Amino acid sequence: MIKNICFLLLLFIASTINAQTVTVTSIADDGTSGTFRWAIEQANNITLSINEINFNAGLTGIITLTSNLPNISETLTITGPGTSVISVSGNNLYKMFVVNAFKIVTVSGLTFKECAAQTGSIFYVNNSTVIANNILVTENTLSLPFFVSNGGSSISIANSTFSNNSSQLFGSDWGDTPSTTVDDSGYNNKISVTGSTFSGNSGVIF
Repeated sequence: MIKNICFLLLLFIASTINAQTVTVTSIADDGTSGTFRWAIEQANNITLSINEINFNAGLTGIITLTSNLPNISETLTITGPGTSVISVSGNNLYKMFVVNAFKIVTVSGLTFKECAAQTGSIFYVNNSTVIANNILVTENTLSLPFFVSNGGSSISIANSTFSNNSSQLFGSDWGDTPSTTVDDSGYNNKISVTGSTFSGNSGVIF
């Protein structure tokens, strides 16, 4: 019993030591050290053991993308400072988060706006999972910023706001037709939105 406890304690300490956070210190999008693009690339580097991105206290403004962000290839938590503080803009041209298969991305405290005319230009989930909380989605005029692809994909959004969008927001290319007789666990490809506000939107939502 004592050996088991010691082993679990050592395992916990090792995982805590290996887990690292990288901090965004600039709203530029030129890939230099401290930018959001750079932080994602650092997190994708498996040898660095980075599992969280956060933002420097006092950093404010809009991160306007100059090209698609790198695909997210490792499980990652992105913790923003609040929807009124930092926004990510696709500049109506570029994709934000493409999540590679079998990875989980957790996002909170950011605004996403001006998505590209590409399917899944905010979250493209390919046999993977996105969990979002306290995000603001606004000023998107181009279609399908949220998209689940292939079986086993899930986007879950809670306590968020969708305002002043004029595009179709959500879509999927796979899965069963929704039914009133089957609970959520019966679907292997799904988007769920709970505890959230929709205001000033036009066009098709789902």
